[in-house]
Amino acid sequence: MKKCLPFLMLLSLHAHADDEALRQMFNCDGSFFRYIAQPGKAITGLPATVENGRAALRMQPIRDQAQEMEEDVSGASEGLTSLLRHSAIEEPVALTPQWALRNYVEEHFYNTNSPMDVNGVSETYQWGFRLLGQRDMTLKQFVAQRPDLKFTCSKEKGGVCTLYRQWDKGAWKTIKPSQQYADVPRLLLMASKSDPKHFSLECSLLVEGERLPPQLIKDLQPDWALNF
Repeated sequence: MKKCLPFLMLLSLHAHADDEALRQMFNCDGSFFRYIAQPGKAITGLPATVENGRAALRMQPIRDQAQEMEEDVSGASEGLTSLLRHSAIEEPVALTPQWALRNYVEEHFYNTNSPMDVNGVSETYQWGFRLLGQRDMTLKQFVAQRPDLKFTCSKEKGGVCTLYRQWDKGAWKTIKPSQQYADVPRLLLMASKSDPKHFSLECSLLVEGERLPPQLIKDLQPDWALNF
């Protein structure tokens, strides 16, 4: 019972809780950060500042993952540039009566030495929310909180639910997994469950064969800092 007290106390302190904060995360853009920047929508206990109508989480120092790999094994990072950072959230912060945010993570990597990718090249921007629920539910029940989004869910235990969008004539269009082209920019939303009550939402902006147009990440995440 003692392990539950911090989360329950945070829930009781959160005066403006509603499920809309969680639903905004599914958009894979800056919607969540704009939402909690609105008057009356601030999240109690969340380490964040508000500027120009957008909330920015306080983040830990940036990690150079390619350098860390090179330090472990010489040559392991050949062709790879990879930066990662985590939020400064130390304890779960209540977002809604049901959900708390455990962590938020951003990553940007570019690889020019990947034999599995088109021309050996791939680039990905990734950001993800780590969530803790007050009660357990299935992964399908979790994604059903956005019934307007048509997820494809794997049937095996420990599987994931995915939603694919592809850049087409200046707009993001939802597609089936079989319709994606590796050398066309894609936006992948993936929901997963690691433990009872532990869920994740991961957004990945990716392409193979070339670099992504810089404007795409700027449109989705205007304050993105992991650039090279």
